[in-house]
Amino acid sequence: MFRELNMEAWSKVHKGIDWTFGLYLRYVLSPSVYLYKRHATVVHMAVGFLCTMILCCAIWGFANLNFDDTDEQAFATGTKAFWKVAHGPLTPLMLVLCTHLIMMVFAAAQLQELYNSSADSLPFPLTCTIICGKTFMIFRMILSYSSTNLGVAVDYFLWQELILVCMHGSLAVFVGDPSPENCLGIPYAKQLARSFLVILGIDSLKTCAMLVFWSSFKPGIVSSYFNRLPNITSMLAVTILVHASFDALQTGTSAFTMFIGRMFVEFMSGTERMKDQPLDRGERSQSMADQLVGRWLTNYGTMVTFEIKYWRIPVPDGLSESQEFEFATVYQVKLPRAKLRLPVPKGKQAGDFVECLELRMHHGLLGYRSFDASSQDLMKSLVDVWPWQPEAHLSADGLILDFKQVVGSMGSFAPFRWTKVVDHKTHKYRENSGL
Repeated sequence: MFRELNMEAWSKVHKGIDWTFGLYLRYVLSPSVYLYKRHATVVHMAVGFLCTMILCCAIWGFANLNFDDTDEQAFATGTKAFWKVAHGPLTPLMLVLCTHLIMMVFAAAQLQELYNSSADSLPFPLTCTIICGKTFMIFRMILSYSSTNLGVAVDYFLWQELILVCMHGSLAVFVGDPSPENCLGIPYAKQLARSFLVILGIDSLKTCAMLVFWSSFKPGIVSSYFNRLPNITSMLAVTILVHASFDALQTGTSAFTMFIGRMFVEFMSGTERMKDQPLDRGERSQSMADQLVGRWLTNYGTMVTFEIKYWRIPVPDGLSESQEFEFATVYQVKLPRAKLRLPVPKGKQAGDFVECLELRMHHGLLGYRSFDASSQDLMKSLVDVWPWQPEAHLSADGLILDFKQVVGSMGSFAPFRWTKVVDHKTHKYRENSGL
């Protein structure tokens, strides 16, 4: 796993952290993220099946509401359900599991950015949003369930999350757009520190607003209908459904804090990151790039895809002949996922258009990488993806790519192999055509 993800072993960490969070990160979270990314389809199917069962149970409950009870009897039912859930043996386990799943999804989303050399920075603060957000969330959850009535708690929680999402989405525009390329010359560390403080202020303001809302909240029709559900199972199903839906909405808004700030800055400044689109061409570069094009399977079971893209882009201002420049070739949610570095061709100057061929690699775990398809050192650029730079050899038939064992100052790294996935019909046609 470490070799495929271009990761180094954890070292030089405080013993106290290593014995607490370190054990969780190393032996619980890391394997969970790896298995999640490797078997994402299976996980999504299992989650989808579970959500369908919970949804069916909730629908059945609302279809069989008990309107025979008085308001006082319904309220007593909600109170009884609350204490059953509070003293249930599975409740602590569910809280731990849900927290772990949130951390796992968060870590999986950040994994490519942490080990993607094409990214300028993480899309949003790595630990600040989790530590600050979850700390404030625990306090707000105490407010939600302080009524000791499950229906009232769900009623309050629903309105609370709607208010929080609206507030967070509105206040996130003040976070800004931290970037190492800031034209004002402000150090990147200070930009991030400012964003952290703004996020802390946003969460503090949201919590203060919830204190005001909590002190003036009165149960409404939501709690009345909830407390009339036929049994504790349907109440639990509706509670889980409400929490999952609104927690996902709230978490999504929090995760996109930096995206909202970036988009607001771009909108106000009228500028946007360069985002040229590749053009379809039948051209192909040298034979090495042609042989790599297609799908490959590593001996670890990860899929790797190569394709060639044609670009026509202007030379940036302030550059002259032989100087190098780079541009983003792959964007996802307004963030660069891969960049291509090129020298300014002879006879070209700022503003002139240059044409180039990009060999784009998509690795199932490492993400996107871009290479100059016309480069004489294409294979060297490929092995530079790994810090130990293993020697690579492409077989004569172009179907096996071997990376040799490396023994050096960084340690010993076992050899690994990529095998090309060949369409037998296409391969036979090429052989008959002499291609």
